Amino acid sequence: RRGAHLLAAGCLDEAVPLLISGARLCCNQARFEQGLALVAQAQGALDELSAPLDDHRRGLLAFAQLLIQANTGLGEAMPQARSLAEVCRRNDWSELEARTCGVVAHLGYRSGELGVARRYALRGLAMQDDRGRRGQLLWSLHYTAMRRGDLDEAQDMLEAAYGTCDQDEPFERARYLNDRAELARRRGEIPAARRLYEQALAIIEPLGERDSLVTALNLGLTLMLEGKLERATELIERATERAEREFVLHHAIYGQPMRAWAAAARGDWDRFDRCLGRYERMALVVTGSDPELAEILLRCHDLAREAGWTRRAHRARQLAADTYARLGLHELARQVEEGGTPSAS
Repeated sequence: RRGAHLLAAGCLDEAVPLLISGARLCCNQARFEQGLALVAQAQGALDELSAPLDDHRRGLLAFAQLLIQANTGLGEAMPQARSLAEVCRRNDWSELEARTCGVVAHLGYRSGELGVARRYALRGLAMQDDRGRRGQLLWSLHYTAMRRGDLDEAQDMLEAAYGTCDQDEPFERARYLNDRAELARRRGEIPAARRLYEQALAIIEPLGERDSLVTALNLGLTLMLEGKLERATELIERATERAEREFVLHHAIYGQPMRAWAAAARGDWDRFDRCLGRYERMALVVTGSDPELAEILLRCHDLAREAGWTRRAHRARQLAADTYARLGLHELARQVEEGGTPSAS
């Protein structure tokens, strides 16, 4: 409000930083349209001031706009982020460049451009002195390595990232345990993974954190792998219902193939159809994806085929191929469409 009042009074220099801060606050509160309106006002003020292109305030404004774009349009945000990183480099805005590289790394992870994600995270890390922001980049490198299947690098980055955290903070402890569990599960150490997920969930669920949803879903997945269908179904349903109720769409979409898998294991084929249909519809509007969703869909395919449901099996396989394709994993998508077993090699 103060920025708008200063703008109306013609105090443009004083208004601009407040408008930029307001746009960032709107982004944090998911008030994206209001944030873009503040960006436009700040842009107009800078133009009226004849601020040169290398004015640092233009960089800060572009970064605020980028954060909003990253939350509302994944495809458009990536070129904008990479362009801003180069503008920062040319103008020697090292702190802003490091933060922008972190955004590029995040976008690259979400879109499946893992080489880009890793390269920019390392670039940002090399110039970032702030402990907390270094930690964010290390977490990014951990997740990127995990998705690439480089579990040794993922382990190293996890330990380095956790080393930057307040280890007495319950949220950070739960995140660390969840990701240790993830590594154990990827290595096939299923009982160890389950125990770690259970420890993480016991810490984070009482806090009411939305991040408990992903831990609950991960534990449900692990219980499915152990054949503990009843408890797995309970966890998957509870977490997915909450994600849908609170519009946490990235977790809600993750829950649909898991629901379908559990339904197939119970022989509930009508529910299997409904869950796959919900996943298909959500995939049209939720940006980003995860190759593990395709792996779960292939498990759905296998159960449907074993039960003699050819059409249902084909649908699950096609959804798996589509999921790989959205991530740019076109070779895996091709292998699935041709009826083979996908292999990252």
